[in-house]
Amino acid sequence: MMSLFHEYFLAFLHPFKNQEALRLIRDRAMDVSGTRPLRLAGDLFEEDEIPTSGELEQASSLDFVEVLGMSWFFAAIEGFYAILALHLGQVFFQSWSTPNDLALLLPIETTMYTQRVLLTAALAKVVFFPLIFWFYAKFWKVLIKFFAGLFQVAGDLNKIVDQVVNQSMTAHFMLSVPIFGRMLRHLFGLLHLFAGLRNNLQMSVLQSVVIILSPAIIMTMITSFFMVSILYLSSVSF
Repeated sequence: MMSLFHEYFLAFLHPFKNQEALRLIRDRAMDVSGTRPLRLAGDLFEEDEIPTSGELEQASSLDFVEVLGMSWFFAAIEGFYAILALHLGQVFFQSWSTPNDLALLLPIETTMYTQRVLLTAALAKVVFFPLIFWFYAKFWKVLIKFFAGLFQVAGDLNKIVDQVVNQSMTAHFMLSVPIFGRMLRHLFGLLHLFAGLRNNLQMSVLQSVVIILSPAIIMTMITSFFMVSILYLSSVSF
């Protein structure tokens, strides 16, 4: 467990270095197997630099299940923060308000219902985290594979894209930060994706930025389409 956490934390802490190391290991493996084309003799790795099969296995990226397990742990921490904040908010509000003041603001039934809804939402977010995690990872894998094929990126795209996305999911470590953890997770997740696109898939800065921004561009186009359609239908009806 500790070794898994250590590897997870290092992958989060050094996104560019880690993605670069994964690419170099893959290149060395191709040199050993002779499947890497058109390399000059001076560019080949020295004998003592060739990693053994054990080293290749040890240095490989975290797989999906490992990243999911560790990320789920930090999602549970975020859920604990939410429940704790709900409890502290209730205690603080009751300590500074008399029962009559509290009743004037919100009926007792309303406050109890709101608390149940917030508590249920916090627990549901933790329980259904693996499903949301899988969908989020699948979305980015499909998107990156599409653009990698469009940009004619060479290599085993399935394996490389899995490495890029799985490593980016270590950004869930930021959920351990109270209040701002969710926002930081998204920011660091995009940074990790950028690191993977640049240092693992070896895309240009422009190509990487296009892929990172593509979800926002797609959503803007869909929203604009629906707005134009609604305006058109409204103008026709009148």
